[in-house]
Amino acid sequence: MGIKKVYPRRFYNQITLLMSVIIVGVFLAFGSLTAKRQTEFLQDTMKENAVKMTESLAESCARYLLISDYAGLDELLDRFLSMSGSLRIQVSRADGKVLSEVGREAETSPPARLSDDLMVEGPDGTTGKITVVGDRMTIVKPVISVNVIGWAAITYSLKNINQMRWRIWIETAIAAICWTCIGIVVFMIIFRRFAGAVQKLSYFARNLGNLK
Repeated sequence: MGIKKVYPRRFYNQITLLMSVIIVGVFLAFGSLTAKRQTEFLQDTMKENAVKMTESLAESCARYLLISDYAGLDELLDRFLSMSGSLRIQVSRADGKVLSEVGREAETSPPARLSDDLMVEGPDGTTGKITVVGDRMTIVKPVISVNVIGWAAITYSLKNINQMRWRIWIETAIAAICWTCIGIVVFMIIFRRFAGAVQKLSYFARNLGNLK
């Protein structure tokens, strides 16, 4: 009963409603596909760059771990934090003992030295791992000198990618509303008389039996 009250009875209004639904549906489908493709592309690009940065950090850490130069390791992590635009960098021994860790709340926040009196569990094997939790991505790579002597981990924020996804959805919704309004105006100008004629013809066809 509720749907019948809302659904328009006039043929012209039915066509207008159908056209509006089609336009909105097309834009929403296009927005969904665009958001998915762009976010996947950005995530893949960011992941590739993050892996290269973490591998470079792991290679640079090897010398400091071999000679136990932890002050130099702290300076190295500070430089990598500013270069990479990451949120957290951690270097630990192969047994999981954290040797140095620096981080910040956001990309624009000042860095802070974090507690290094921690034990973490390193990845299995010698290839490292990539984990995504919420809006953060962490890349872990081994520090190798003949064997694995430690682990280097860099955490990045994915907030910019998530914000971009929402911007695409908002822009798509605005475009759908604008084009729906334009489509309705164009339809009213061009097809109003045609729709009226078709409606009269349809009415005549339905009542033809009553005239016999």
